[in-house]
Amino acid sequence: MKFKEVVIYNWYDNIVSAFCRNDNSKIYYCNLLAMDDDEVEKIYMCIELKYFVEADIILNIIENNTYLENEEVLQRALNLVRPNSESFLIKTDNLQTSNLKVVKYKSDFNWNHNFFSIDYPSGLKISEGLDDWWRYF
Repeated sequence: MKFKEVVIYNWYDNIVSAFCRNDNSKIYYCNLLAMDDDEVEKIYMCIELKYFVEADIILNIIENNTYLENEEVLQRALNLVRPNSESFLIKTDNLQTSNLKVVKYKSDFNWNHNFFSIDYPSGLKISEGLDDWWRYF
């Protein structure tokens, strides 16, 4: 798996969140969930834009590159996921490489708990065993 385009939304020593486009022009929101102690391998949650209630607002912000002007609106929109969503976890050293491995797929997972408003790195789970962490998803 590889993303054709990665637009970084939030960065703090590593990509924390980004909007990623695949070869079929589908846009995904990818958010960092965990990383190993050496900050080499990371696990990101990815969800296609169409599963967000306010996908049109998010797309407008992406297309107009108005992240800073609309940060509050974007954060609200990113925390409104449809209940019938599909998401997956990927394990990688960097979202911008072709080294993306899907490690878990989930449908109808409830992401609506201000999950995407976590402050990095204080709210991020640093995991010694990434392989063990994603089993709870």
